[in-house]
Amino acid sequence: MDQLIKILKHDDEMVVSGRDLHDFLEVDTPYRIWIQRMIEYGFHENADYISFEQKSTKPQGGRPQVGHALKLDMAKEIAMIQRTDKGKGEYSYISTRVKHAVNGYIDIHHLVLNRKQRGMLYKDISRGLNEVTGVKTRTQLRKKDFDTADEFVTNWVPSTATLQIIKQLSDVPEGQTELIRR
Repeated sequence: MDQLIKILKHDDEMVVSGRDLHDFLEVDTPYRIWIQRMIEYGFHENADYISFEQKSTKPQGGRPQVGHALKLDMAKEIAMIQRTDKGKGEYSYISTRVKHAVNGYIDIHHLVLNRKQRGMLYKDISRGLNEVTGVKTRTQLRKKDFDTADEFVTNWVPSTATLQIIKQLSDVPEGQTELIRR
């Protein structure tokens, strides 16, 4: 998966820079105010994040800035509660993962599919995603559904019924049973 924000390892934990997340989400509020508001959502120092001093990026020097190493779960939750386009994390992240899962399946199996056949794969993954998270549409995914949705997409393979329908939709001459392969 393409990384949107650099992930670092700290004491065997995967973390992201709070400042990098702030910049990525394009938050208008200054970092020092924004991060304090985010921490108030119930996150705890040394459990969900670590504070540390950073050298000032100003050429004249100045007081050290306080930075934060956020564990991935905290970073995901913060991204999901933002009111920016990039911050609508649960929907946009899962949508990107769905696209990668479908395209990955097509690439791994060297399939050449028409639009309708691709659509069947998207319907299959969306139907399963909605079923395991208990929502009617992907836009209804919420923070509590995120891990379940992410795990489902990671492990998704099309159903036998979907694969059979895709075969029926192909322009393969009668009697040939395999999907068109590159």
